[in-house]
Amino acid sequence: MLKEVLFHGRKDYKLDTKGRMPFPSIWYSPLGLETSSSVVIARGMSPNEKYLEIFSDESWQKKMKLVESFPEGELKNKFVRWYIATAETVELDNHNRIRLPKQLIDYCGINREVALVGSIETIQIWPREVLDATEDVSKSDFDMVFDFMNRARGEKAEKGE
Repeated sequence: MLKEVLFHGRKDYKLDTKGRMPFPSIWYSPLGLETSSSVVIARGMSPNEKYLEIFSDESWQKKMKLVESFPEGELKNKFVRWYIATAETVELDNHNRIRLPKQLIDYCGINREVALVGSIETIQIWPREVLDATEDVSKSDFDMVFDFMNRARGEKAEKGE
């Protein structure tokens, strides 16, 4: 079982002509790349934003088990086709690169430049220009997050954590 890791940071890369990019060694351990050379790349879980996510084999298996537990029916079938069926297992090559599958590159509209973003539980892959255009945070959004974090910190302090 992998220890809990909270991904953070950003790395910018350019895809080569085969859709490959270097993969940062800092994320090898949390993705289990010391014992396995593969990761799963899937669509990001957002109806409005098009990005990809990278999962360890173990994390992806847990995600599939969760989807498997959905009630049978049309909604589950649609979701499986949209999400599970479009995910791909990719191997880290001898030069420590991963290849982004063409269908997922096309889905996101990635041209050549990508940004890998640690997003707590996963690593997101964004077209760099799209991510750059969305990085501004409004004052009201910032204030809301700041207030939430202060309340959460206060609740932890009250519990003695």
